[in-house]
Amino acid sequence: MGLNLAITDYAGVVAQTRSWLREIESGEPRVWAVGAANTHFVALSRRDAAFRKLLEGFDVIVPDGMPLVWVLNAQHGAGMHDRVYGPTMMLRVIESVDEVSHFFLGGSPEMLERLEVISRDILTKWRCHLVEFGGEADHVHLLIEAHPAMDLSRLVGNLKTVTARRIRSEYAEHLAQYFWKPIFWNKAYAIISVGGRANLNTLISYIQDQDTPPARPLTDGQP
Repeated sequence: MGLNLAITDYAGVVAQTRSWLREIESGEPRVWAVGAANTHFVALSRRDAAFRKLLEGFDVIVPDGMPLVWVLNAQHGAGMHDRVYGPTMMLRVIESVDEVSHFFLGGSPEMLERLEVISRDILTKWRCHLVEFGGEADHVHLLIEAHPAMDLSRLVGNLKTVTARRIRSEYAEHLAQYFWKPIFWNKAYAIISVGGRANLNTLISYIQDQDTPPARPLTDGQP
């Protein structure tokens, strides 16, 4: 197929991650790359030499598509029954290995700070006030003061659209290492109302305690 796909499942990926962690504990820190490939990845790697070379640098590429599973079974007797879905794989690793920290793909403290500035500017135009802002592993938290009649779904849509456009424009070269499609946020979001000073202070503390991306230069090429 042109890609060195791993014959594995979720348990196998978790076991491999634990093995890597033991290497780190023994004093051999390094960066490993794990990818989930579908048929589009296979087709693109055949046509695009640069993309194929990039994938060749991955330590593990799992088959995230049933056609790939069928080929592995037919050509290599893999005996696989299901694909290894990328988001589920990440969730299983996070749930199974307490020592794992996870961050925005390609993120950095500088980028998170820029997201806060852009968000604050957008909210000001909507006559809202950004009380607190924080970044978690794969999302951000915004504590906002808004009018009760505010159309919050439209506000969230505007926040996502504008921040995605500006961050992808301002950090285009850096993000090109990690994103091949014009996508930055997914469609999901959660809105929670809060009242009372005690509840508000608790929420502010929660946001302030979120994980942030590791402090590393924007040009080092590591996610």
